[in-house]
Amino acid sequence: MNNLDKLLQKPPQEIVSQILNALVQAEWNERRQTALSLAQMGPEGLDILMQATENAKETELVQTGCFWADFVFFQLKSGQEVCSLRRIYEASDASIRKRTLERLIDAPILSESQPFLYLALGDESWDVRERACQGFLKLGREVVPFLEERFQHGNSHQRYWTFRILARLLGPEAIKSFSNFFKLDPKNEELQIFAVSNLGEIDEPRIVRTLLNFLRTESFFIHEEVHRSLKKLVRTQFEEMIQILEQEPDVRTAETLFRVLESALNDTILERAKTLLQSEHYPTRYMAISHLGTYPSQLCARLLLKCFEDPKWGLRRQAMEKLCQLGTYAIPALLEGLESKSGNQIFWSLKSLIQLREPSTLPAIASILRESPSKEHRMMALEAAAILQSEDSPEVLLEAFDNSMWEVRQKASELLPLQKFHPLVSLLSGAISDSNNIRFWSLRTLESIGAKGAESLLHQIQTQTDNNPWNCIRQLRLANQGVLKRELEKSHPILSQIELTIHDDKASAPASGGPQQIVIQQALGMESLYHVKLPEAEGLNAYPISVDEMFEQACNLSASDIHLKISHPPILRVQNKLITMRHPALSTGNLVLIVRQLLSQQLVRYLETNHQVDSSYESDKGRRLRLNIFKTRLGYEIAGRFITEKLPTFESLNLPVNIMQKLANMETGLVILTGPTGSGKTSTLAAMIHYINLLYHKHIICIEDPIEYIHNSKLSYISQREILRDVPSFPMGIRATLREDPDVILVGELRDQQSVETAMTLAGTGHLVLTTLHAPTSTTAVEQLMDFFAEEQQAHIRKQVAFNLRAIISQRLLRHKNGKERVPACEVLIATPAVKNIIRDGKTEQLQTMIETSKKEGMIALDQSLKNLLDMGRVTFEEAWPHVIDQKTFRGGN
Repeated sequence: MNNLDKLLQKPPQEIVSQILNALVQAEWNERRQTALSLAQMGPEGLDILMQATENAKETELVQTGCFWADFVFFQLKSGQEVCSLRRIYEASDASIRKRTLERLIDAPILSESQPFLYLALGDESWDVRERACQGFLKLGREVVPFLEERFQHGNSHQRYWTFRILARLLGPEAIKSFSNFFKLDPKNEELQIFAVSNLGEIDEPRIVRTLLNFLRTESFFIHEEVHRSLKKLVRTQFEEMIQILEQEPDVRTAETLFRVLESALNDTILERAKTLLQSEHYPTRYMAISHLGTYPSQLCARLLLKCFEDPKWGLRRQAMEKLCQLGTYAIPALLEGLESKSGNQIFWSLKSLIQLREPSTLPAIASILRESPSKEHRMMALEAAAILQSEDSPEVLLEAFDNSMWEVRQKASELLPLQKFHPLVSLLSGAISDSNNIRFWSLRTLESIGAKGAESLLHQIQTQTDNNPWNCIRQLRLANQGVLKRELEKSHPILSQIELTIHDDKASAPASGGPQQIVIQQALGMESLYHVKLPEAEGLNAYPISVDEMFEQACNLSASDIHLKISHPPILRVQNKLITMRHPALSTGNLVLIVRQLLSQQLVRYLETNHQVDSSYESDKGRRLRLNIFKTRLGYEIAGRFITEKLPTFESLNLPVNIMQKLANMETGLVILTGPTGSGKTSTLAAMIHYINLLYHKHIICIEDPIEYIHNSKLSYISQREILRDVPSFPMGIRATLREDPDVILVGELRDQQSVETAMTLAGTGHLVLTTLHAPTSTTAVEQLMDFFAEEQQAHIRKQVAFNLRAIISQRLLRHKNGKERVPACEVLIATPAVKNIIRDGKTEQLQTMIETSKKEGMIALDQSLKNLLDMGRVTFEEAWPHVIDQKTFRGGN
């Protein structure tokens, strides 16, 4: 028998004097066994332990006694009395009191414990009061009379929690009890605050109006408590709040409700509250713009755009300020405003864009400068283009020299020399323009800024160089601009002196200890030569904005791609031009953190081994991207392509509809799309799958790297598989389709011999195979298919290609003349019997001639497609020229 067991055999008074010291010194299991023994003694054992606790002088002994007394009390099989529990409670600290109440909630004695629970409602510890509240709530409505009876004599804590318990138990019926409490002390502000605070626990529409009634008082504290309680209800009761606002309440009520709505804004609330922005009541419109115009979303921006039609100038101004605060979220709406027929929308949209200074908006601003019938709007657009100080701004100002309005030409002449990027070079380029106006105003502007040697320099450029004069002038951007300015100030500048300053500004390699060391941490040994461990995130600095917010802003700017590179801000491709976002440069550590956020652990390991990986990502706002993450000499960098949720159609992509429909209607064979990266091959494939899905009952299997467009089964049944997530590789995925009963197979890309062989097999066994190949033209696509194989295999492959091929479509994406969209130029090779013979005989050099002479068979030559775009006024000659195949013939035809 241990010492504690021996102690329990002694007389009660001796146990009382020694038990606590013995409990403190004993091992945990001994203490617990002693407590169980005391419980077996019944209420007498608990009384002995409490006497010892109450006699103790040291805090540690007192709390030890309370801890085990609590344990003993809830171990008693009979004789549990609330008075004993209260005795423990009064001696213990907050942590033991909390524990006691937690045990009491599940104990049979709870129904007898209302006075004890009420005592605990007045405790100084919030945790204790919360547990006492839970006890009352478990007892249910039977506690209501007890609480109402005790209310008048309760302390502040007890009164507050009485309000809360009644609100949770009775719901709207609690208002009656609250009113009775107020009658006891009508002028007590504290009671009103307690009531208002707990009315927010009642999720009922009528409570909104009850809370608003308390705004009639002059107490600031009550007003703030009303605001806090309404915030608890706003997610479920916003409809009621908006209805009240539509009834044009007093200013205090309206201001409170708008503050509450602002705190919970989302697209649903905004959509419902948009009527407030057009209210006939001026204060309502004012507060609606102030409070509802803060939510960062495109919907919010479009609602604010409509406020530009408000009859009050001040509200139009306020809407502009709110739009500018939304940043990139406002850009799509403002661009829509520029296309509006409303003069107010165009005016205020231009003023907003001047404030935002976003370079990607320059094409839309230039469109106003060219086309608006309003002189005021053209002058504002000119100011906006100049303020942007973009690399393309001088070109827009130069184009303004040909504007139909004299005032615009004069103002452009004043603004162009002030541009940051090569204004002198732009003016020299304009001085040899085909346009008389541009040539005149360029020379006049050069003269006005003291460039008296401009004509002499231009003469040297046109007569002393063999190059295209435009190319020569463009090359002057590489010259020292200070030297160029000084030479132009001379009557007879010397071109060779300027050209001597042209140099290549090559970046030096990173010094030892630079950012590369953060990323490359190779272990010793040949086995890890190609394995580069990605650093852990701990200790690395996060980028100022989250990656999801970065992607959201990029989408607001209509970016098609985003590039995250070390030592550069995020770079966007907008309308086929690269622009930088107005954010800080990314560090190596920033990129590491972003990579870890974008990739799963499996893909991180793949990246560490292979130094590059393809993946897809969806942000918390539903933005989807196709990603390629790759290692460079500085560290890891990222290229992302945004994937639209809306499935494209042949019409929306401006593709030759009849030809594309004919190809999608085929039952078997191989259809290949080619073209450079970013030419729209994936979108064209998605449009074909979408077309088939809407019209045919077929089983479609898509093997993609990664999945971009998400297809939902319509008439067809679609299975989409992603490389490295659903299937290890293209060859394995393609081979597996033979056992999956497909009708149509989409293969994201033919990358190797295995992929080509398997795709040919599928196309020759009764399936339609749609795929892409990285090749510049249809002719080179055929040659590239051959190049995957050894020379002795090529004759056989030519026969297979000739037998299975149905068409090759080569795409280019060009910037539309309006600067706002892109249009495709398509070369189409149809596998006619003559084409099959050429491929079988290996005479691929004849394919180009076959395309040009087979228009009746549905073939389209790339040069002809480019000419058609020029004739329709969709693209400029400068945009089309780099894609021309036969430049001599093409130039002769233009």
